[in-house]
Amino acid sequence: MIDALPANALPFASALAGAEPFPSRATPRLVLREFEPDDVRAVWRIFRHEAMAPLHNLAPMGSLDDAKRLLDWRIGQWPRGYGVRWAIALRERPLDAIGSCGFDFHRRSHGAIELSYDLDPAQWRHGYAREALRAAIACAFDDSLGRPEVTRIEALTRPVNPRSAHLLQALGFQREGLLRQFRLWRDTPDERVDLECWSLLRVDPIPS
Repeated sequence: MIDALPANALPFASALAGAEPFPSRATPRLVLREFEPDDVRAVWRIFRHEAMAPLHNLAPMGSLDDAKRLLDWRIGQWPRGYGVRWAIALRERPLDAIGSCGFDFHRRSHGAIELSYDLDPAQWRHGYAREALRAAIACAFDDSLGRPEVTRIEALTRPVNPRSAHLLQALGFQREGLLRQFRLWRDTPDERVDLECWSLLRVDPIPS
């Protein structure tokens, strides 16, 4: 699930120096790479698509400036230690982002990180999300993120998004329950929505 940006989201230019090298990854069909400023149009295209509207909790993306704000936050997550966000691209077109995935580290002191992801609707039904998330999960549990304390990956989905629930199940996540009236949502500003809670533990088997 893609949630609203933190109120204190800072621009890319203020990212801390001296961070660990970004943990880029490759799969048979994809590359998971660091976001670059030139990805702004891809971010704008993805979140402008009408099929994405009920799936994320970001403010409406009416301009490239809105996309740039999201992109700046994503670029800055790793150097600041807030999380990691990979741009997903096809191996034959590594500069053209088709989506993203990553983890927020805000609960790492409890051994947990939160997974979220998005994919251009034009690229749905090719198995790209599952392929990318398998690589991201492996990265988290083989300690490539420098977070050996992580024993649990969490994800939240809306009940109106069964596609995401099926994806998580295919990756070995278990549904832990329903968080009732858990969060305000941009399309229901006066009403909190329910969210399903999913988890994958380091000791859980991951389907092949």
